[in-house]
Amino acid sequence: MLQPDMGTAIIILGEAVVMYFLSGGSIWHLLSLAPVVLVGGLGLILFEPYRAKRLMTFLNPNQGVQTSSYHLRPNF
Repeated sequence: MLQPDMGTAIIILGEAVVMYFLSGGSIWHLLSLAPVVLVGGLGLILFEPYRAKRLMTFLNPNQGVQTSSYHLRPNF
């Protein structure tokens, strides 16, 4: 994969879930898949160091004000 983009995958997955639900799909099917999707997403985040760093920066924006979270400070 030349440019890994997890954000686009999350948007597409969210749209697929909404379409499934609006077309009459069972909420129980969606709820039963939620743990699998969450564990898979967490696995993808922890597999790539840059994703883990971005997650830690998002959860603690004061951690690296001059380095990794410089773009979050103006938004708060």
